[in-house]
Amino acid sequence: MPHIFPTQNGNVAIVTGGAKGIGYHTVKHLARLGMHVIIGTVIILSIQMYIVPPGLKS
Repeated sequence: MPHIFPTQNGNVAIVTGGAKGIGYHTVKHLARLGMHVIIGTVIILSIQMYIVPPGLKS
């Protein structure tokens, strides 16, 4: 299947509501495209498991 979006290595995205639902899946998709993703959420505990330290690739 062809890629709809080109790779976005090094670009930055800000996603609000990124801890669950559509926001969560948006974060995953953007990260897979190579973007640095800043996640805005009020649900701190659920987002901690997605944090990747700088320099560590997931």
